[in-house]
Amino acid sequence: MLNIALLLLIFLPSLTSAQSLRKLPPESHNEVFECSGHVDSEDSEEPLPLYTVEVAVKNRIRGYRVSATWHPSQVYHGVSGPAIVELVQASNGRTHVFTTNYFSLPESIVPKDCLTDSGTVDRSIDGRQIEISYPIMVEGYGAGGMEASNLPFYFRDVDFDGKDEILFVYAGGGQRSYSVSHAYSLSCHCPHDMIDYHHMLEGPAAVFDDLATFDMKSMTLTKASSNGACANSYTTYKWSEVPTIYEASSQRELMPEKVVAYEMGDDGKCYEVTYSYTRSRLREVSRFEWK
Repeated sequence: MLNIALLLLIFLPSLTSAQSLRKLPPESHNEVFECSGHVDSEDSEEPLPLYTVEVAVKNRIRGYRVSATWHPSQVYHGVSGPAIVELVQASNGRTHVFTTNYFSLPESIVPKDCLTDSGTVDRSIDGRQIEISYPIMVEGYGAGGMEASNLPFYFRDVDFDGKDEILFVYAGGGQRSYSVSHAYSLSCHCPHDMIDYHHMLEGPAAVFDDLATFDMKSMTLTKASSNGACANSYTTYKWSEVPTIYEASSQRELMPEKVVAYEMGDDGKCYEVTYSYTRSRLREVSRFEWK
């Protein structure tokens, strides 16, 4: 008898919950079991079609043969979409795999019949093969007066470790329609495997737009936030020694150094205010009227 009582105590809350779920009206029931933001109703939008394009780079780049399986889905300052990119070392066949949500080609590279007059990707693009030469040089392409672009990727040392990363470009995806770069390490951490899967960098250098500036001499990265008149700000990160949890050891990281912000004062005037980071806290160090 005691065993039966214990079983009732254990299962009674679950039974009560199940009964309460069955009593919920249909709309509440859908909310409880909603998955990944999908709502099963007549008003829900159709999912975007998944088109597949094979992209091949004709010339070798730094000893790599480069190809991508691309899923173009957006037309804005170029044609963009997720991709799986492979860099194969011609010397030994070692393959580096990168999965990115942002892979862009200029519209002039994509066959015209694959783009609609309304600025979308046409279904006729599915199954196509596109060959490109690297770098892609397109006059007058991009925002901010950019005269040429190396879309869809390029190489650069963005974390000041002396090694180039590979960066995939999201055309027009940033503030003021500037392009955004997403950085991935090219370093190989699996010496016994012939296929290496790479992840995006961490920290401030992982994602930045064309408004960002790098100073290799001072080892600083400055990222801009463009918010309009007397509302812009610039955050500078410096390559610094950072202590670790282990005694007498440290590692180098990009750490915030200062912020220069333009702020409207109570007197209605615009001020340039400089803040410094001290123990991860901002401290105002200067303020003067900006004209």
